[in-house]
Amino acid sequence: YAIFLNKGEYNVTLEFSDAARETKTLRGYAALVPSSGGAETFPSQVNEFSVSSRVTGTISVASDALYYVRVQNQSAGVQYIVMLTRR
Repeated sequence: YAIFLNKGEYNVTLEFSDAARETKTLRGYAALVPSSGGAETFPSQVNEFSVSSRVTGTISVASDALYYVRVQNQSAGVQYIVMLTRR
């Protein structure tokens, strides 16, 4: 996903849930990548044995720019939601 972010701090919330509502290992992360290049940051990571899991991390954006949000899911049959909110 591509998103334009203004300078400031943001909460990044990632929620994984098993589509069949069964307990399983939920593993993955949300990463923010600057479109101009540079290192990924990983504000939200999930690694839990459950039906669903939600984690929130914080990221600081140094300047107004376009970013890519990348969600990596390492579990089959999992639905996800990713939210960015300004602090």
